[in-house]
Order: sequence, then C-alpha cells, then structure tokens
Amino acid sequence: MQRIEEAKIAAFFSRVRNVLAVNVAISLLTASFLWNFVSRGMLIAWVSSILAITAFRLCLLREYDRFPNVPVFLWQRIAITGSVLSGLAWGLLPTLLFPHGAPLQQILLLLVVMGMMAGSAVSWYAYFPAFQAYFVPLALLCLSRLVFEISSGKLAPGVITTVVSMYLIYSASLYSLARKSSRMLFRMLSSDAEKAASDLRYRKLFHGARIPMLLTDPETGHIVDVNAAACSYYGYAREALREMDMGEIHLLLPEEFRERLSRAEGEDCLHLSNRLASGATRDVEVHAGTLFLEQRKLHYLIIHDITERRRAEQELQREIAKTRLLFRTAGDGLHILDEKGRLLEASDSFYRMLGYTQQEMVGMNLREWDARFDADTDIEQLISQIPDNGRIVDTRHLRKDGTLIDVEIHAVNVIIDGKRFVYASSRDISERKLMEQRLRERDAHFTSILDNMPHMVWLKDTEGRYLAINRQLARTIGGESPSGFIGKTDHEIWPLELAEKYRRDDLEVMHTRRRKYLEEEGLNKGRKYWSETFKTPIIDDDGNVLGTAGYASDITGRKLIEESMKLSSLVFQTSGEAIMVTDEQNRIIDVNPAFTRITGYEPEEVVGTDSNLLHSETADHETLSVLLPSIEEQGNWQGELWSLRKGGEVFAHWTSISIVHTPEGHVHRHVLQFSDITEKKKKDEIIWLQANFDTLTNLPNRRMFRNKLRDAIRQSERSGLPFALAFIDLDHFTEINDTWGHDAGDLLIMEISERIGKPLRSSDTIARMGGDEFTIIIPELNDLARLGRIMKNMLVEVSMPYLLGQELVQITASIGLAFYPLDATDADTLLKNADLAMYAAKARGGNAFEYFTGAMKRKAEERIAFSRDLRMAQERGEFLIHYQPIMDIATGQLFRAEALMRWNHPSLGMIEPARFVSLSEELGIMPDIVEWLFHEVASTLKRWHGQYGRIVPLCINITGKLFSADEIGRQWSGWIERLGLPPGSLTLEIREDTLSRNPEKAKQLLDSLRRGGMEITIEDFGVGSASLEHLRNFEVDFLKIDRAFVSSVASEERDAAIVEAVISMAHHIGLRVVAEGVENLSQLEILKSIGCDFAQGFLYSPPLAPAEFEKFFCREAALPVRN
Repeated sequence: MQRIEEAKIAAFFSRVRNVLAVNVAISLLTASFLWNFVSRGMLIAWVSSILAITAFRLCLLREYDRFPNVPVFLWQRIAITGSVLSGLAWGLLPTLLFPHGAPLQQILLLLVVMGMMAGSAVSWYAYFPAFQAYFVPLALLCLSRLVFEISSGKLAPGVITTVVSMYLIYSASLYSLARKSSRMLFRMLSSDAEKAASDLRYRKLFHGARIPMLLTDPETGHIVDVNAAACSYYGYAREALREMDMGEIHLLLPEEFRERLSRAEGEDCLHLSNRLASGATRDVEVHAGTLFLEQRKLHYLIIHDITERRRAEQELQREIAKTRLLFRTAGDGLHILDEKGRLLEASDSFYRMLGYTQQEMVGMNLREWDARFDADTDIEQLISQIPDNGRIVDTRHLRKDGTLIDVEIHAVNVIIDGKRFVYASSRDISERKLMEQRLRERDAHFTSILDNMPHMVWLKDTEGRYLAINRQLARTIGGESPSGFIGKTDHEIWPLELAEKYRRDDLEVMHTRRRKYLEEEGLNKGRKYWSETFKTPIIDDDGNVLGTAGYASDITGRKLIEESMKLSSLVFQTSGEAIMVTDEQNRIIDVNPAFTRITGYEPEEVVGTDSNLLHSETADHETLSVLLPSIEEQGNWQGELWSLRKGGEVFAHWTSISIVHTPEGHVHRHVLQFSDITEKKKKDEIIWLQANFDTLTNLPNRRMFRNKLRDAIRQSERSGLPFALAFIDLDHFTEINDTWGHDAGDLLIMEISERIGKPLRSSDTIARMGGDEFTIIIPELNDLARLGRIMKNMLVEVSMPYLLGQELVQITASIGLAFYPLDATDADTLLKNADLAMYAAKARGGNAFEYFTGAMKRKAEERIAFSRDLRMAQERGEFLIHYQPIMDIATGQLFRAEALMRWNHPSLGMIEPARFVSLSEELGIMPDIVEWLFHEVASTLKRWHGQYGRIVPLCINITGKLFSADEIGRQWSGWIERLGLPPGSLTLEIREDTLSRNPEKAKQLLDSLRRGGMEITIEDFGVGSASLEHLRNFEVDFLKIDRAFVSSVASEERDAAIVEAVISMAHHIGLRVVAEGVENLSQLEILKSIGCDFAQGFLYSPPLAPAEFEKFFCREAALPVRN
C-alpha cells in the first residue's frame, strides 16, 4: 500500500504543473471578458489570489522534486491544502464577480467554472482526496450563487430549473467519473506492484538458488538466463552461457533435446550427460517445467549432479552380484530365516554341513536342526530379541543322519520393507572345540606348573602386552587372578617410571636377541622390594621375535642382609664412638678406627690381648661392682667409666656393653661402645659455673641464690632458728656508669662485692642479683644487735672512696632486711619484702638500712598503683602545662615564663612534678614526657606568635637521661627551625649535677642546642660541688639561684653575701641571674639592691593555667585578650 500511495501522489504531482499553467491562462482570459462588467478591484484581487496560489503550489512542486524521500503522508496533506486553496479561489469567482445584466458574460462565466470542474476530474483523479478538496468547494460555491440568483428573482423560473438540474447532473457525473478513474488507477497500480513484487521474488528465487538453474526458449533451445550456481557448475561466464544452446551442454541434437524435454514435462525428471567448460562430462538429473515471464513462455531447468550417485549405484550393483556369488560359494553356512524361523535361502556349504539338499531344507524351521530348541520354544520371540549389532552363540546342529556337530552362529536382525529377517552364518567348530579342550588341558598343566613356581613368571608379545602370568606375579601386582592382567601392558599396571624401565629392558632383549640378567627394584602391592630378574627373547623357527619371557625372584631379604652387613661394616669403620669386640674370655677380637683415635692403641697392638689393659686404678669401684652383675643378669650395661690411654693419661668415657649369645644361649661376644666425654665433662663444669655464678664477681648469681634461699628455708625449718635476708642496692650507681663508663662501673662492682663480704661469716651467703643489686643470706640468727652492727659496718665499708683510674669516687648503699619466718614463709615473698625495706632505706636518702614492716607493703602497693597510672597518664592526656612568670626586677615587666608540668590524676587531683618526676625517671618514661613537653611548648610559642604578633620566651627543664641522648640537639633544633620561631624563644634549664656526669658530651650537646637558637640556664646553682668549674667550661646564658638561698636572703647575712657574690661573678662573665622562690617584698628589695636581674615566685604569680597566663601576658603587654 505504501508504494501505491507513493505512485498515486507521484501521478498527481506530475499533472499539477500543466494544470496550474492552464489555471493561470483561464484566469487571465476570464478577467478579460469580465473587465467591463464587474468591480475591477475585486477582479484584480481575484486574479492575484490565483497567481499567488499558483506560485505557492509551484514552490511545493519544486520541493517535491528535490526531496522525494519525505514521508508520503506529508505530501498528501500538502496536495490537499493546495487543492482546497485552488477550489476556494475558483469558487469565489461566480460568488463575488457575477456579471449582472450581462447574459453573455454570465454564460461564459458558467462555462469557465464547469470547464474547471471537468478539468479537475480529468487531471486530479490520480489522488482522489485532492480532487475532492478542489471540486467540493468549487461546486458548492457555484451552487450557492445559483441559489442566490433564484432567490433574487433575476432569472426566469424555467431557466433556473433547467440550469440547476443540468448543473447538478453535470457535477455528479464529473464526481462519478473522477471516482471511477481513481479506482481504475488504483487497480492498475496494484497490479503493477504485484507484478513487480512477483518479478522480484522470482529474481531472488532464481538468482539466489544454490543449485544450477537455467531458463530456455522452448522453440529454439536457446539459453535465456542462468543463475550464479549454474555459472559456477558449468564453468562459463553468465554472458557466455546466454549465447549458447542447450545442445552444446547436453550433448544432444536440438530436436532430440526438445523431444526428451517435452516427454520429461509429465515425468519427475530427465537424466542426461552434460559437458562442462573444462571438457569433463557429468551425469545430471534435470527437473523441467514451464513458466511465463513478461508474457513469454519459457522452460526452467533445475540441474542436479548425480555423477557420484550413478557411480555408487553401479558399485552397489557390482557388490550385490559379488555378494550373491559369495553367498552361494561361502565356506561358512550362510542362511536367511524369516521372523518365524523358517529357512528362506542358504549357501551350498550350509546344505552340505547338515547333509540336506536345497529342496529338502528350504521351508524347514530352526527347531528341526538346532539342538537347543524343541517344539515348545517360541522361535519368533527369540528372533525379536536378537540385538541390532548381532549375536554370536555356540550351539549344536542336528544333521540329517542324526549326528550332532558343534557350530558357531553369528546372527543379525534385518528389517526390509517392514518385515524382519535373520541373516546368519554357521561354522562347524567341532575340530576347534576338540583342539580347545586339548589346549585347556595343556594350559591347566602349564598354569599349575607356573602357579606353583616360587618365582614370578610372564610372557609378553612384541607390543609389551602380557600373554600369560603366574599367580605369584598377579599377587605381587596386587590381584588374585592372573586373567585380570592378560592383554594389559606395563603402563596399565605399574607406575610410569617403572613401566618405562620394563619396556626399555624388553626392547633391548628383543633388539639384541640376548638374555638379560639384572637385580632391580620393583613394587609388591605398592611396597618396594628387590628382585633378581631374568629376561629372554621368544624366537620362532623362522627367526622371528615373537615377544619376551621372564621370571623374577624376590631377593629383598638377601639384599637387606647384604645391606645390613655393609652398613654394619660402614658403621663400625666410620663410627665416632670407639667399638671393641671381645670373645667370651674378654680377649680383644677387633677394634675400629675410633678406638685407635681415642685410646692411642693400634689394632695389632691390642687384638688378642685382655681388655683389662685399659683399666685405671682411679676407676669408680662402686660403678664396677654394679657393672658386672648387670651384664650377667640383663645382658647389657651403660654408664660412665674412667680408663687409661696408651700414654697413661686418664680419660672419662660413656660406655655401652652388650653380650651376643650363641643359639644355645652361651656367651659368644662382648661388644663395647664408648665415647670420650672428658672435654664434655670439663665444659659441663664450666657451664654449671656460668649458670650458677656471676662472671664478674664470682659470687653466686640469681639462680644459685634461689637454690641457696630454698636450702636456707629448709635448714631453718629443721633447726627452728630464723635467718635474715638482706637486699642491697647501690645509690646512684647509674650516674657512675653514665659519667665514667661501664668498664669503670664493672671495676666498682668487683670492689664493692669484696667489701660487702668483709663483715660476714663464712656460713653467710652473698650473691649478685644483677646490675648493682646484691643479696645476703644470714642463717641461724639469734642476735639482732649483732645483725645491726654487721649492716652498719657494711655501709661504712661500701661508702669509703674508690680509686677509678686517676679519680676518687664515693658511693653509698641502701639495705633492706626481712626475716624468715617472721616476715614471710616463702622465698618469693621474703625477697619481695626485703626489696621493699631497701626502697624504704633509699627513701631516707640512702646509705642506710631498714627492717621490713607491714606499712612498707602498703606503701609499695600504693607505689605500684601510682606507677601504673603514671605510665598511662600521657596516653590518657592527663598531663597539663602551667606557666609561672619570670619578671624583670628593674622594670617590673614580664621577661619570660617557666613551663611547669602538672598531672591531673583522675582520683588524686592535680599533682605537682615533685611527686612524679623521680618516679618517672625510675620507670624510664621521663624522656618521653620531656619530649612531649618540648613539642607542646614549641607549638604554644608558634600559636602565640600567630595570634598576638609576639611571644613570651618559655623555659623547660630537661633531665639527665634525655640530656644524654645523641640525637636530641639535632632533632629539637630542626623542630624549632620548622616552626619558624625566632632565636631565644626557648630556654632549657639544666641542673648543674647533670653537667658533671659527662662533661665532654654535655659540652657538645649544649653547643648544638645554642646553635639551634635555644638558650641555656643552669638551675639550682650553688647546691652542687662543681659550680665554678661549670661556669668556666660551658657556654650558658643564665644562672638560676636555688630557692634555698633566696628564702633566707633577707634573714641571713651569710646567704645574702653568697647570693651577692654569685650575681657579681655572673655579671663579670656576661651571664644574667634569675632568682627563684621570691615570695615577699623584702626578698625582692634585697635582690634588687645587689643587682639581681630577674625574679620568679609567688610574689608575682603562682603557676597559671594556659588561659589565665594568656590574660596575664596580655595585661602586661597591653594587648587585647583573645579567646
């Protein structure tokens, strides 16, 4: 339908151009004869509308020619629109421009309108909706004018009736004519479209077919057209074939071809021989028929190549003939049965086999000659059960003479034309059965022999397949029946590596035609074993190799014995232990090389001699008294003995002695094995000493002390007397190590261990627990006063000066005492309590001894809890920083501030550093705390600088352990530089005793810190013993006078003089002085009068929280406080 609509609109537009030209001409002609009879203005307007509509439609026509692919429905709407406009324009002509009083012009006008109506019916019927759009407005407007004229009475009634009737008849006729023409055009276009579609389908069918097809003229035999498959088949180009006659292809005269073709039209096909372009001849099957193409009668020929089919059919005929000949002359008894078991046909050999003639046997039933069946057997059912691939059975046939013969039958079911037949072959196997029986008997004898042989026996063909194996080999493989392995190869039985080896051996034997003997490893039910194997080729009388035969014996036991003997000999010769073999009289029979190496005796020196030649007079007689009875009763003994070497040297050896008996149970041999343990015993003694004694002091160590303490407890329990345990710890020993080094510390420990032992009795035990800790066990204590004197004397001895190199050093000790069983009833608690007492002595300042009390335990528990909380304080964020101002005494202005730590304990509240600094140092966490303090203070300085545009320099204290860290100067200087803080922003306060521990290292570190922009203050100046030396050796910026001097400066003239001297000395060497602990105005006035630079104390302000200090700082600097 789409194509028909497109054709209709195309036909419509093809007529529009001429119609529009006629419209223009008629409109101008009409205007000319109406010029003097109607309004000229309206006439001009009407002609202009006709011209405008014509121009518009011509533009649309041009667009149609330019864009033919625009959807057809759009052009249909455009066609209808143009037609409506044209119809309205021509319909307005009689309506608006009717010439009153001019009959001639009225008639001409009516003829023009009727002519336009007729023209539209002739020109625009191709697209009937467009015709309607033009015709209906025109006809109705004209009719309305006629009705108007009737109503006006300007026309005679007879004329009006005649004119209207004629007009209506005329309009109806034109409308009917246009409608019929449109329908006729539609049918014509439909027919053309159908014809075009049919032709297209034909072309697709013809040229798209994959089999050769030709169209020929039935009169001349000339080839009219061919498809691509025909060109490919015949080997000609299409144009070449279209110039040929069929006789040139089919090898027939034109008349003969037309005659056979006419006969073939009523048949299924025509068989011909065709010649190809290559000259080859092919047999073809031609299917022919008649068709009319473009009103022309043609023959179509469909070509099928049947050359191969013809050859196959001919071959089949030959095979059928051959088969019939073979059937008749076959040596086996071939025969054909129907589904009832009746004989239809048989070979001559089948008749001879059973002794019948063909006439006698055809029609007989299977029951009559097959001994398996009787009259009741359902033969038909048995035949139907024969499988499609056939069945082979052994049975017995009854001959005509009544004898029975053994036969082998091969029967196959065949369905032909829906009927079932049995094709069977019978072979007389009586001789074979007899031979098989004899072979079975012989095989049974052969198998019996093989299965009862103690060896594994087999036969293989040239491909390695087992032809026979005996039961022994089958069991070795892992089976019971040999038959399960017949026909298999080694690769199907053994692991790949073993199978490959067996196959290589077989190929070697067959290739060389020689026997082979070897010892090899095999598998027995998956377990490795050794076999002695013999293989030989099997060769027939003509010299052909038929396979291999072989046998194998399990020699695993023998190999194990041989291996054991070799191993025993190897062990005997290479053993690291000495081996000596003696006879029942203890005469030496043999010795190994290790015996010679250990004793110094060569074999020829000792063989045949008595074994007592090694006997030492120093031997343990108790051991010898046990040795001989043990050997006699148990047959063996082992233990430690002492003997003599050849050179007379006594040595210790660990010895094993065993007896070898004869089958009758008599002593046959003595075997002695021994190893020299002399060096081992010496090493064991060294190890024991190292494990139980301190290598530095030669005192018992912690392990030996524990044993001694347990012994003391047991002795106290037996005697009922108490004993005392003293725990000694040196005071400030780490400072010795830090200052003088660990070698000096070791010398000091050695000297102290000797001094500790001076006041003690020989029965008292002194031990070194490690580091600078010692313990003393004082047993059988019955005089407490004497114990006190011992402890005092010990403290005096320890506190006397020591000479370390060129330096005199003094150190003290703290001693804790606990009593068993008064203070504890077990070793661990006793040691713990003595340790607590020692800490109590240390808390008194050291160089003292304390007895354990219950209060110490409670205090220790509190200390443990306090230590645990202290370790977690930094992680929990409990440390805070408060700031105490340092004021310029002369100006009264804020100079800097000291950053002081506080611990905000969750249950104890705010704790000042005095309570946790020393404990932090003991716990080893003080460096981490000071490191945190440094970073917090530096970050605060950075924040102040950004927030207020200036900073208040801050001071922090650092401890000795942190001060001795190698990297601290570089790390802190780098941190200050990264923060961009100006020099002098941070001051480090260091105790003077910290500097005295390692002056050289302290000087290097102070120089590094100063280069990093930090200033140095020596605090607590005047308390230590080497203050002036520090000022001479170290570059510092400030001195801080200890609060002990400042507190009495107003009341003690001597202290005031000392402070004045320190200030004067500091000023002379360029240092500034800070006085800490200033609490009243009198102190401040005196400090001001003697020239002190700066003051710090509660007189100005206590330590302030960060927010409070910032307010103080802003107030002093007249800065706005910022939250």
